[in-house]
Amino acid sequence: MEKHAEEAIRLKLSSDTACYGHCSGPARHYFLRRPDIACFACGGGYISRIVMYGMGADAAALRQFIESISGGAIDVRDEDIRIATRHPWEMGLEGRSTGEKVMTEAYWNQNYRRGKSDDASRIALFRCTACGSPFTQRFDTASPRCGACTGAEGKASKVRRVHVVYANWCPHCVPTTVEPAREMASELGAELVLLDIDSREQEADRIVMEHGDWCADYIIPQLFFEMEDGSVRHVLTGFSEGVEFTRKAVEELRKSDFYRHLVGVSPS
Repeated sequence: MEKHAEEAIRLKLSSDTACYGHCSGPARHYFLRRPDIACFACGGGYISRIVMYGMGADAAALRQFIESISGGAIDVRDEDIRIATRHPWEMGLEGRSTGEKVMTEAYWNQNYRRGKSDDASRIALFRCTACGSPFTQRFDTASPRCGACTGAEGKASKVRRVHVVYANWCPHCVPTTVEPAREMASELGAELVLLDIDSREQEADRIVMEHGDWCADYIIPQLFFEMEDGSVRHVLTGFSEGVEFTRKAVEELRKSDFYRHLVGVSPS
């Protein structure tokens, strides 16, 4: 995806909308896989819509993504997914031909039309309000946190290792992310694992491919918490827009209820 297109998404396509089918509150825009897949989720974590952006966005690709994050628990078919075309005038891109296609959007609305159900015990997709990961649970359970964040008995799972995928030459990484990650590992009583893409490329690629924001030239830094139960939580990806954006994201992570809960501080 072109850099200007990603920035345009943030400016033109990420406005709050109404939560559909769960509550009367607003649903906000969150990336599930930067830069091409996002969702709209309410304060309770319920996902109203999932959107795939890009010239290659299509129904089959989005369906496969939804199946992967739901473990096949969500019934979605290609015909449930709609396709929209975005043009320069919609995206605020001056100097481009008005008839030019900037990107395609494939989008899916949860519990809509064919898949609509009033069964309160149905399985639904939520976004964890602590770590931001998508997860499934009964619609009427409505816990805003995934199992890895709450633990089996509603307590925070312990972090065993903090993994940082980075490069020494990248200002988003050093010192912007690596030094705070070192401090977080100390606060969490966890091992710090530094995966330099220039010297530990295979290990870095593997954790990003399996748990992070993956593409052939993926964005760094990326930060992961490996939990004591063996699960891995992707908690941060740097921002290509500028170092200040990445620095702010790191600060927000450390101030989040999710992180405060992990270090044993009562959420504010």
